Amino acid sequence: MKRICVEEHWGTPEVAELKAKWLAMTGLSVSVNAAETPLVGPRIGDFEKFRLPLMDESGITLQVLSSGSPGVQGIIDKETAVATARKIKGEICRNGSTRLLARSRSNAI
Repeated sequence: MKRICVEEHWGTPEVAELKAKWLAMTGLSVSVNAAETPLVGPRIGDFEKFRLPLMDESGITLQVLSSGSPGVQGIIDKETAVATARKIKGEICRNGSTRLLARSRSNAI
């Protein structure tokens, strides 16, 4: 039996920077307290050290990854948003695993 996880979050420093800019632009606050989720930060951008071994341990065949919100939705310029989304998806594809897929949160990609 295949076990597939959808909407698994993945991030890079660039995604974190996008979120920080979006929060500053909107005046909203962070919805997750990093002190309450100490394992997320070090693991969110990892493939080999944490994600794939945890998938094996949990019997997960495939993960469909997407960047955390707001991701590229916070980029006003369409061309910049599309280019950034392609770059982020490229990072996932370059990991070499056939067990991780990139999902776009934009219909433009």
